[in-house]
Amino acid sequence: MELLEGETLADRLAKGPMPTEQLLRYGMEIADALDKAHRKRVVHRDLKPGNIMLTKSGAKLMDFGLAKLQQPEPAPDAGGLPTAATRDLGLTGAGMILGTPPMPDLLFDACVLSNFAPPGALKILRQLYGGRSFLTDHVSMEILRGIGSGRDHLDQIRNAITDGWLREIRLETSGEKANYEELTESLGLGEASCIAAARSRGLVFACDDLAARREAERQEIPLTGTLGILAQEVSRIVVDAREADRILGNMIKEGFFSPVKSIREIRR
Repeated sequence: MELLEGETLADRLAKGPMPTEQLLRYGMEIADALDKAHRKRVVHRDLKPGNIMLTKSGAKLMDFGLAKLQQPEPAPDAGGLPTAATRDLGLTGAGMILGTPPMPDLLFDACVLSNFAPPGALKILRQLYGGRSFLTDHVSMEILRGIGSGRDHLDQIRNAITDGWLREIRLETSGEKANYEELTESLGLGEASCIAAARSRGLVFACDDLAARREAERQEIPLTGTLGILAQEVSRIVVDAREADRILGNMIKEGFFSPVKSIREIRR
């Protein structure tokens, strides 16, 4: 499975109108991809801008998680009638909700973002969480301090903020600020600000710090972390397990302490 670099059609359309020539080219490429799938009797069933990746080589159709494979029409019996109706071999059934479930909004701490920066893996975060990724201004300051101390690869995080798919937020309400002040007695400023914001705004907290995760659990804040995100990337077919293991290996070389050596160990 190839790792696609670029942006989704949804991200591109959010920036404004596209040139007619470009629209026509992408439209033809999408139609060609669908034609090839249909010739193999595969029906995508979840075609939308978020599932189309625009790359240097053209438009790519992604996420076949809801696709159905249809069998050929059965031969008629002696009476001239089909012996059975065309049957599909999809993964969905009666009563199931169709469509790709949206990814949750994630609020990142500095540790998780830093883990994805050295291997250059921020691009896969963008593919899955672009427009749904946040960090607090306190975490942003931690990133800046890291850059100032010589960790130049963290510039990728600043670039993500500039590009707009990773958004910086500040504590606003009195409740957020009170929770933050209380948490700074036992946690770092970045983790404290994330917990305060995640609790009041219903965000998922992406964190690997054990003390911060325990406090988030106490406040009933949904959690994920570096390994959980990598597992989602594989589950959503952004990367395959081999590429995820390569990224994880690079993270470990850069100092990430991982309890597993392969993403397969947490996907059983």
